[in-house]
Amino acid sequence: MMKSEKIAKNIEKLKEKMLELQIQLEDLEKQKTQAENDEIVQTVRSIKVQPEELKYVLKAIQDMNVKAIIEKMKKEVISDEKE
Repeated sequence: MMKSEKIAKNIEKLKEKMLELQIQLEDLEKQKTQAENDEIVQTVRSIKVQPEELKYVLKAIQDMNVKAIIEKMKKEVISDEKE
């Protein structure tokens, strides 16, 4: 077999492997999204409000500066761990 044929064969093998990996990646991304959705549903259910009240809770959360609150809470946890 000539060198160029061997290289071409390796290229084809690599392309096939890349396709397999792309399929695996897409499957893992779907699994991750589903797991995140499950966690969201579990969290929402843990709030224990009536379904008709949930939209008001979510609206209140939307109106808050959630990122700032989360950062503050993280800093407090880190501070508590250091003590």
